[in-house]
Amino acid sequence: MKSGMREAYRADETCSFGGAAMNRVEILVPLIVGSGVVACTIVIHGAALVTNVRFNTRRLGRVSTGFWTDLSIIATSVTIALVAHLIEIGVWRRCSF
Repeated sequence: MKSGMREAYRADETCSFGGAAMNRVEILVPLIVGSGVVACTIVIHGAALVTNVRFNTRRLGRVSTGFWTDLSIIATSVTIALVAHLIEIGVWRRCSF
């Protein structure tokens, strides 16, 4: 590391990359918010998976009894996944700056 870069890094806690100086807090806040939203996304998809499993376990006795029965099971699974993705998009939109 060059001595000039070390001095610039220590001075008022800024980072300089490619000529643009950023305060550490300016980087930290979006990182914390993004981490929280990622955790919410994991919870949302986990809830969708649990819903999918619980809803479709009632139908498992009817799997492969016919095309329309199988199609309804798949359509239900895809619809639950779609709703989870839409909720996720809403969470990301709500937390964006």
